[in-house]
Amino acid sequence: MTMIDIRGLKFGYEGSIDRVFDDVSFRIDTDWHLGLIGRNGRGKTTLLRILRGELSYEGNISGLVPFTSFPQEIGNNDELALDVVQKHCSMAQEWEIMKELNLMDVDASVLYRPFMSLSGGEKTKLMLVALFLDKVGFPLIDEPTNHLDMKGRESVAKYLKRQRGFILVSHDRSFLDACIDHVVAINKSTIDVEAGDFSSWWENYQRIEQSQIAANEQIKKDISRLKVSEEKAKQWSDNAESKKIGFDPRVTEKSIGRRPSQAAKAAKMMSHAKNIERRFDRKIEDKKGLLQNSERIDSLLIEGAAHHAQRLVDMKDVTLFYEDSQVFEPISFEINQGDRIAITGVNGCGKSTLLKFLMGVPIRSTGEVVMASRIVYSYVSQDTSTLSGSIREYSQERHIDEPRYKAILRKMGFTQENLSMRIEQLSEGQKKCVLLGASLCENANIYVWDEPLNYIDIFMRDSIEKLLVSSDITMIFVEHDKSFVESVATKEIELRRVFDAI
Repeated sequence: MTMIDIRGLKFGYEGSIDRVFDDVSFRIDTDWHLGLIGRNGRGKTTLLRILRGELSYEGNISGLVPFTSFPQEIGNNDELALDVVQKHCSMAQEWEIMKELNLMDVDASVLYRPFMSLSGGEKTKLMLVALFLDKVGFPLIDEPTNHLDMKGRESVAKYLKRQRGFILVSHDRSFLDACIDHVVAINKSTIDVEAGDFSSWWENYQRIEQSQIAANEQIKKDISRLKVSEEKAKQWSDNAESKKIGFDPRVTEKSIGRRPSQAAKAAKMMSHAKNIERRFDRKIEDKKGLLQNSERIDSLLIEGAAHHAQRLVDMKDVTLFYEDSQVFEPISFEINQGDRIAITGVNGCGKSTLLKFLMGVPIRSTGEVVMASRIVYSYVSQDTSTLSGSIREYSQERHIDEPRYKAILRKMGFTQENLSMRIEQLSEGQKKCVLLGASLCENANIYVWDEPLNYIDIFMRDSIEKLLVSSDITMIFVEHDKSFVESVATKEIELRRVFDAI
């Protein structure tokens, strides 16, 4: 067991007005299974880089140990997967690697294929095995779930649960629940450490948040009252000063003897008023300081558009094909207005292909498909690599109202600086918000979302969930976040690959 003690940590990127960390202190144990939680842009990856010694900082960190990190630099993708793994855990024997892969539900034959030929999920599992077989440092794991389907996430969570200790950055709540025993939460102005899984932390966080919301309303009223009192004090001071300097000897010549005493009285009253003003300013700043840690997100809105038909899509015994290969076993389902349908299944079973087929992409199929006429779709792709240009240009491309779009992005955490940047310069989480925000602006009959939560933080996921559950829109989506599916979906359609059914 090693305690890493962080005291008075201060860090800010060059050219940035605000610091990422400003005098924060906390302690962590390398035996803990730590989940690192916080809003996008709050500094989770920055903290990992500081621990690895990649960034200079102010403050003191004691008890530092060697670190190993996921994802690793791969190098030559053409090499056999076994060679890639052994470069990152050179002391591990081949049988040890096979044993660990078995715990991940991965067939050992992947070791003898070129690394570049593996699926994203296979690469993730393979490199996590390499991380823990290295046995040199304390593992820092950054976003391991992005290429994993729901079943893959369950396998990886079980594997991590068996390990000694690590720090894990993930936004998947069910995944975190399955493998962590402590939470490190990066707030607006503090970093808190709490024992327990994600759900226990989230319950405690929401309880505190609700009490803060009530307290914040009172604080805002107090600030308004203090500002009114401060303004009265200023008027009192100004009135006293005007009496001192507003003397007109032509009118009040007989009272000229009172001028020195009137000036002294005015000076005393003004000094008193200034002291009151300073006290009010301090009280207002103290009140504002109580608002610093609230992560409350303004409610998002989505309207949708009603269609003249109640049943929008009717599919019977439908399957799709890649060239001559059947993708999945025949499926039958309906999409009625108000349905929120989750398409589930392992990676490679054709979920994204099915979504594109529904929107009219020409894909060879068998079975019967009946669709209502003139359906308007709103699509969120899992791929953000094609995004480019400014927010204004993208809003024009999607034919959406720019002021409304920017207002939604602000609710999603965009700053004025973010809104003026080119989209290709934004983080992956911000790019996903660009797609989601545009979809929220569109009045569609069916919302088609393909893995919308990749890189989206826990707080925004919760806000999107509440939005969808409270709305009457119609949607069909693919998502591997188990908590999101269970909360949002009114029905689930599982796709099964043909060879899985044999």
